[in-house]
Amino acid sequence: MAAGPILYVGDDICHRIPVMEMSGIVVVRSECSVGGVRASFEKNGHFSAVTFHNDVFPPDEMVVATARELSRAPLILFKSPAVDCEDWLFDLVISVPTPPDLWSRSLEQAIADALKVHERSRQLR
Repeated sequence: MAAGPILYVGDDICHRIPVMEMSGIVVVRSECSVGGVRASFEKNGHFSAVTFHNDVFPPDEMVVATARELSRAPLILFKSPAVDCEDWLFDLVISVPTPPDLWSRSLEQAIADALKVHERSRQLR
């Protein structure tokens, strides 16, 4: 299970949030805007991961940059091959149509890896 809530940016047209919640993850939703992401961080403090998708259109690069600025959590993209998107902006890209059991494990592993990196960094300081 995730160490904290996950921020899901944008509309959940592929119904990923219920899959996350069924596995015990707390999901906070945000509109895909700089203001929406900022408000989510102001209200919740931190997230274990920040997820985006390009199901209809690519996430705005300023929105992604805002999430990167506000958090050290991994930025994860659920990528549709039908819409061009800048993959390099994200720490993990999960291709659609990856089955939910596989993408949820990838999500959990990205969170676990980020926690290990943060802990190691803290120890080095």
